Amino acid sequence: MEPEIQNTVEKRQRRLAKNKESARKSRKRKKHYIDFLEKKVNALSQEADRLRQQLYKKPNIHGNNHELRNALIHGENIKDTIESIQEKLSQSCSQRKEHIQFLVDEVLDVMIPNHAKLLLVMCQNPDIEVPELTPEQISSIKQLQPDLAQEQAKLKEVVGELKQVKEEMSELLDWGGKIPQEMCEYLTNEQVAEILLSLESENVGI
Repeated sequence: MEPEIQNTVEKRQRRLAKNKESARKSRKRKKHYIDFLEKKVNALSQEADRLRQQLYKKPNIHGNNHELRNALIHGENIKDTIESIQEKLSQSCSQRKEHIQFLVDEVLDVMIPNHAKLLLVMCQNPDIEVPELTPEQISSIKQLQPDLAQEQAKLKEVVGELKQVKEEMSELLDWGGKIPQEMCEYLTNEQVAEILLSLESENVGI
């Protein structure tokens, strides 16, 4: 075999070996990111379940509630008591929503390294020119574009599921913040105040 042809073959073999190694590392990183996301999604789901349990937890309204009794004895306005607890509940739900938003944004921000974001951009726009990359590197990336496109589709699906979890938790917290108002439509102010004060005394997320 002529030296020139042999050099060409060797270069091609090295390039193929390099591409295979890059693909292997890409699959390894993808598995790491998916495992990381699954843990975060599970953590957020557990937080949603915990919030749901808190909102649905049945308070002990049959015991003596000294705070409510004192309010009745001293002629305090039960409606003011309800509004006070309503305000604290709304603030608590709002803070939880902000915390969930922060967690989700943090996950979305760290789930894709900068170099992977660059690869995804190049996948969407094959003709993009990146000064940091050599022509050989760009050529190798273009060969990986079909795999990158497939991984990008999976990534979008994971992101969509994560955002859906966030929306469901936000809706749950919005509903939780309105519970006292809805209770007032079916119960007396005294009954609502007793339930809310029982929840507060048991430290159920208020």
